[in-house]
Amino acid sequence: MNQPLSGLGVLVTRPAHQAGPFISLLQQSGADTFLLPAIEIHTVVPSIELQHRLQSLPYHIVIFISANAVRCGLPLLRKQPDQQIAAIGEGSAHALNELGWQVDLVAEAGFTSEALLALPAFASAVLNGKRILIVRGQGGRELLADTLKSRGASVDYAEVYTRQQPQTAIDWLAPLWQKRIHLVCVTSNETLENLYHMLKQYRDPLLQTTLLVPGKRGQQLAQSLGFKKIIQATSASDNNMLQRIIEWHNQQLTGA
Repeated sequence: MNQPLSGLGVLVTRPAHQAGPFISLLQQSGADTFLLPAIEIHTVVPSIELQHRLQSLPYHIVIFISANAVRCGLPLLRKQPDQQIAAIGEGSAHALNELGWQVDLVAEAGFTSEALLALPAFASAVLNGKRILIVRGQGGRELLADTLKSRGASVDYAEVYTRQQPQTAIDWLAPLWQKRIHLVCVTSNETLENLYHMLKQYRDPLLQTTLLVPGKRGQQLAQSLGFKKIIQATSASDNNMLQRIIEWHNQQLTGA
């Protein structure tokens, strides 16, 4: 069995309920994995008003920001005739497909708000007068909604979950730095910020360990926090993260 990551120790920071598939991929490739969830997802109990609006108001497009938005928000929705379903990223699209919902709009690459907005279906000439629902967690970037509004659409939010920094023991990490953890993976800026604060007592080894981030925004944040060695994946999907880890590890082995 080909194990290109044999001997590599990877710290995984995904939420506990989402980390399993990524950990399996890493272990199948020979890596030693250590799980430290740096973000927790909690479903928000929707108000009666929001439930009624989601069930009755016909939206032309429903956009799911993440797989967590799908998991927490889909039970609140009723598929409307001629409604288009959009997803930001492979994870969101996969979650929708698994639950029997067809995805009509997803960027082929980039997996960001900017990539979704570049699709022809989101051009000003098409959007004018359309009603759009964005399903997301509480807070976050306003770029998507602001751009859609500027292009003539009316936009509502369904904020169906919260993100919180875990309160968890980290003493078990002490003997692992330098010897067994060679790479830290994060899948969002909020996860990175949480990890930075959670590991205050291990700040120096953390900043010296190679960090894998999904995209330019993650790299910019990591640089501002003081990380010394940063590599960038094309998205936060399990497969893209794994591919980038394998490429990086091969470079380390060959000295390229």
